Amino acid sequence: MQQSESLDFLGFGSDGDRALPGDTTLSAMPSNLNTEDASITPDVSLELGVGDAIIDDGDMTLGYLLSVKYSNQWEAQDRQDNSNTRSTVTGAPIVDENYDITRTSNDINLGVGLSLGLILGDTEYTSNTLLLRQTHAETQIRDGVGGQQDRATIDYTMDWLERQFILQQFTGDHYLADLMETELLWQASFSQASMDNPDRRTYTFDTPDDDGVYFLRWSTLNREYNELTDTNTDFSVSLKTPFFTTDTTQWTANYGASLFSRSRDAKNTTLGYSGTGTLARTHPNNFNADEIVEVAARRVSDQSLASGDYDANWDLMAYYVGAEFEQFDQFKLNVGARVENSELEVNTADFTTGRPETALLDNNDLFLSLGGTYFVNEELQLRAAYYETQNRPDFRELAEALYIDPDSGDSVRGNSDLESADVTNLDLRTEYYLSDSESISLAYFTKDFDNPIEKVLQTGGAIYSFENGDEGTISGFELDFRKEFMLSDYNLFVSGNLSLIDSEVTISNRTRDMQGQPDRLGNFQIGLDDDERAIKYTMVLNYQGESLYSPSQANSDDIDVIQESRMELDLSGSYEMETGMVLKLRLKNLTDEEVELTQLGANYRSYKKGREVSLGLTYPL
Repeated sequence: MQQSESLDFLGFGSDGDRALPGDTTLSAMPSNLNTEDASITPDVSLELGVGDAIIDDGDMTLGYLLSVKYSNQWEAQDRQDNSNTRSTVTGAPIVDENYDITRTSNDINLGVGLSLGLILGDTEYTSNTLLLRQTHAETQIRDGVGGQQDRATIDYTMDWLERQFILQQFTGDHYLADLMETELLWQASFSQASMDNPDRRTYTFDTPDDDGVYFLRWSTLNREYNELTDTNTDFSVSLKTPFFTTDTTQWTANYGASLFSRSRDAKNTTLGYSGTGTLARTHPNNFNADEIVEVAARRVSDQSLASGDYDANWDLMAYYVGAEFEQFDQFKLNVGARVENSELEVNTADFTTGRPETALLDNNDLFLSLGGTYFVNEELQLRAAYYETQNRPDFRELAEALYIDPDSGDSVRGNSDLESADVTNLDLRTEYYLSDSESISLAYFTKDFDNPIEKVLQTGGAIYSFENGDEGTISGFELDFRKEFMLSDYNLFVSGNLSLIDSEVTISNRTRDMQGQPDRLGNFQIGLDDDERAIKYTMVLNYQGESLYSPSQANSDDIDVIQESRMELDLSGSYEMETGMVLKLRLKNLTDEEVELTQLGANYRSYKKGREVSLGLTYPL
């Protein structure tokens, strides 16, 4: 694990030796390149929630709710990464690169929330204040054979990533009796999201002479500092007016508007070391990077790319109007239209040339919706809905900056030529209610995409990016159910859902499955409640079918990466004591099936998540 600072356990570690020095000369750089052995502690989570009414005199009610959450979780992962080429003779996969990877990560979450509520007659006001922090620390060691010259290498990566989100939101709910009994809802939100990724250290030892002797390669020794800040403003108002009502029918108008604005500023600094020659030849088989730098390094230079810095803005103004007609106990119809004026601009630079580029998406669109519900009887309902939406690329998908996905470790770069994707949706559903808490439903859904955005593996197999397809479709069936049984003093329930999905996208004259869309999704749950003893047992089985993890570039010799199907089984139980304390036990991922990514059936990446056991205690104040 990477060397730690004193407040790392709380997720505050971007200062100190990790911060970008004001002086970036060789002598001013910290000596923190080496990893160190550390014992992984058990996961810890704490949560506190308190709330009460401050004033409640009949005319006014004022209350509050305060919550504090903290968790600290560790994960050690051993995985095997390969890249495969296709045999020109048989078409079978041939291993091109082969690495064993050890990842040790620490995820720290800290959250504080305060809600205030005020009720004055038919009017309600709320204030929500939220602070969320997520910190991800990771050390990765990759040992194997690869690269253009198929050499044995050992790569080290040490990462520290802090995310913070601050929100202040105000809402209001008003009943306007004198304005045709209109209900008015409004909200105003102000937030800031920031990311601080200080001193991401990478370096490689390789064997240039293929004799088992490793040397530090100077060009791989880098320190990277990334900062990103988003500022958001969001305001919306919605109104609902019943403008015609009889004993059996009602017409209602729904209308409103919203304003949203987001700005981003992203900065990157990359520092590289150099010494005599391309390798630290005076230190064979010495893996102490700090010692090598102290003795053999000659200087530190700024190797930042122009594409690493970018700024962006998104302004969205929307209006909507709709009408709903309800024939009580028979059917309900609704129709709506939404106008969106969106301008999204990213000022970036070409990854290769460094020339400034501007990605501009200026969309003025009308989206229609139509829906209905037919009440066959008290138990059976038939529903249908048609609606239009749009998927816009986010800032990172448009910026040419290279970033690391903290979950997968993949290197990803945006594409400034992306366009928004238009989506047409159709849902058909039948629902049968056995009781207020029991039901079974069957649905058919389809989504048609124009210019769908797809994540693709770039030629060479090292970097992922995004491209627009020509058109795409997702369709399928979904079955959902819940049934309860009384067995003596026990309450037994079974529930679940199953989705069978077919997807297709056409991109660069090639038709294939859509990226990331499983062909099957399933969930099955059994619960047993012993009300007399205040004990609850639950079993949850989750299944995810095969999906296309990453398609290769069209007309290239690279091979698609497939994520194989996988199942997880969780068990949990709780016991409520007479004092009100609740003891909870959870056993997660008992099957521990391997996560497998393959190319033509050959391994591309494989690892196990591991089993988890957690024990918790809740005490009411």
